[in-house]
Amino acid sequence: MPRGERGLRSSPDLEELERRVVEFFSKRPEAVAVYIFGSAARGEFGPGSDLDIGVFVDPGEAPIKEPSYKLRLLDELIGSLGFERVDLSLLNDSSVELQHEAVFNGRRVYCRDEGEALALESLVLRKWWDWQIDMRSFDESLLRELAGDE
Repeated sequence: MPRGERGLRSSPDLEELERRVVEFFSKRPEAVAVYIFGSAARGEFGPGSDLDIGVFVDPGEAPIKEPSYKLRLLDELIGSLGFERVDLSLLNDSSVELQHEAVFNGRRVYCRDEGEALALESLVLRKWWDWQIDMRSFDESLLRELAGDE
């Protein structure tokens, strides 16, 4: 059935969407930790907004390297939510910037194990700080080069 015929809502209730996100991922053994981020986490979610969802997936439980896995997961999620404007990110292979945005500027709405979630969040923070140091060094080097101080 085409998405437009599934009874998808255009003006969703964020609280209800969040409840459905938790319900959906709690039934998925591969879901380790799930985050809602972007406008929904900033309190700016409204008509026309998309729902940004980030998920850490246990690679032993799902074929996350297969491109079709994310598409199937997204299609099932959209059907479960009854809402089409979903931006799903598999955080395992996402950039450190996106991981940081989801984990530290978003809201964790589900985890299968608190210890696993905290370990992943700690890893993201360490990678973020390493990335920040690398970027600062790159910026300083670029500024020196532009100033002719090589």
